[in-house]
Amino acid sequence: MSADNKLIFLEKAAVFGSGAFGTALAMVLSKKCKQVNVWHMNQKEAALVNEKHENVLFLKGVPLAKNVKFTADVDETYKGAGAILFVIPTQFMRGFLKAHGAKLLSYVKANKVPVVVCSKGIERSSLLFPEQILSEFFPGVSLSVLAGPSFAAEVARGVFTCVSVCNRNIDEARQLQRIMTTADHSFLCFATTDTAGSEVASAMKNVLAIGSGIASGLGMGLDARAALIARGLLEIRDVTKALGGDGAAVFGLPGLGDLLLTCSSELSRNFTVGKRLGQGETLDHIQKTSKAVAEGVFTADPLMRLAAKLKVELPICSLIHRVVAGQLTPRDAVTQLISRDVRDEGLPKLFNAGNTPSKL
Repeated sequence: MSADNKLIFLEKAAVFGSGAFGTALAMVLSKKCKQVNVWHMNQKEAALVNEKHENVLFLKGVPLAKNVKFTADVDETYKGAGAILFVIPTQFMRGFLKAHGAKLLSYVKANKVPVVVCSKGIERSSLLFPEQILSEFFPGVSLSVLAGPSFAAEVARGVFTCVSVCNRNIDEARQLQRIMTTADHSFLCFATTDTAGSEVASAMKNVLAIGSGIASGLGMGLDARAALIARGLLEIRDVTKALGGDGAAVFGLPGLGDLLLTCSSELSRNFTVGKRLGQGETLDHIQKTSKAVAEGVFTADPLMRLAAKLKVELPICSLIHRVVAGQLTPRDAVTQLISRDVRDEGLPKLFNAGNTPSKL
């Protein structure tokens, strides 16, 4: 292994956000750091997690590594950390940063600590993505985004997972890649520059997964699922382009990879919500009988408002939004979608073959 490719190990890392994915990333970092502190807003609950050595609140059945500690003390969480991860739900991130962002910024700048955004979604009030929210409170800090196909339960157990670490500066992305990749490569990171595409894909895949679940609940087959994934990926591409992303993430792990996973598994909360909608349950009943939050439910409306602002057409996501909003039945939404006028597929050529005969 060359010096430029050597993995980086730290004394301590901080994870803000104690949900299933935050806990899973803490377990990844436990293999790279002597100490990992996870911030949880309630000290009594944090103490319970430490006592049980298991996140009994959000990730039951996965024993925590001995060097992972939960705390409600913000200062204790980040002081001494060589990397900081934000996994706070998008709708609550601004409130946390208003209260604690100034001192975190001082620490990050003084110690040149890399900051990784791992939250997903679109803020309802501002239509901003998590990295954009964080950048308001961390001016002058180069922020990275972690994205890709990664179910928390698998990541926490050390099941092989590949993700992308994205930063507009590829060298900083590569630094985080060496911090986050584990020695056994069970958690393997690739570096890319498309932060915009990564955030767009991470938000939109949850909405599209609801659509995939709806199709399943209605009894549609795997052909329909594959079509939704392929055409949905183009909607991710179009929003990424409108936001100035370079598109590198769209057909990579954050885009195609995460979309395939989220749209194809019963482990996906969003897919499950969609399937239950397709089977005739109401969203209100589904939410009352589900412990975990399906992010796509809360992302659909700001996504459509953002698309209108950007003047981007999203035929699949718009119909999913109308189902979630109670404006259309699942079957009527499918009928409208498949009744659209026939059209060209709309993909650019990858190669300019000209008149060269095919070698196939």
